[in-house]
Amino acid sequence: MFYFLNRFRGTYGYFAKVNAVVLGVGSYLIYGNLYVSLAMVIGYIAGESMGWGDWIGQQCGSALRCGDEGEKNGIKYLASKFAPCGTDAYNKIALVIRGFYWWFLALLPLVCVVNPLLVAVAIVLLACGFQLSVSLAKGTGSLKWENAETLYGGMQDLVLLSLILASV
Repeated sequence: MFYFLNRFRGTYGYFAKVNAVVLGVGSYLIYGNLYVSLAMVIGYIAGESMGWGDWIGQQCGSALRCGDEGEKNGIKYLASKFAPCGTDAYNKIALVIRGFYWWFLALLPLVCVVNPLLVAVAIVLLACGFQLSVSLAKGTGSLKWENAETLYGGMQDLVLLSLILASV
């Protein structure tokens, strides 16, 4: 399902809310815990809202530069501890940290109903997933970005389905 929804999220910003509700409703149907499901919806929306355009764009053909992306949430600071800002390595690291923020906030509530180790593995896989999808995506410019979003949606499906199957 996220194979399609993640691409829509990339094109139409309001789809982030739709995706969050789908994640929350799915969680409720599987685990039956309203509080966990609501926390997942809030976490997904909060984590998704942090921005990442510079890092993806520069891996899809835009010129490398050190912009202000990630200054307010600490990603720029953390990523620059591993690679100089504005480099390809920096962009890749920043994207993984960004993915970690997103999925940590979205999936952390599941530790109340699922083995915490499984949740941690899912968070790590999804944190690395968008960077992997950008690396695997074909094309250049916006086509590469769109293909990466579609690939990442498929990765979300695989990881979330695996998490569900391993925990029920």
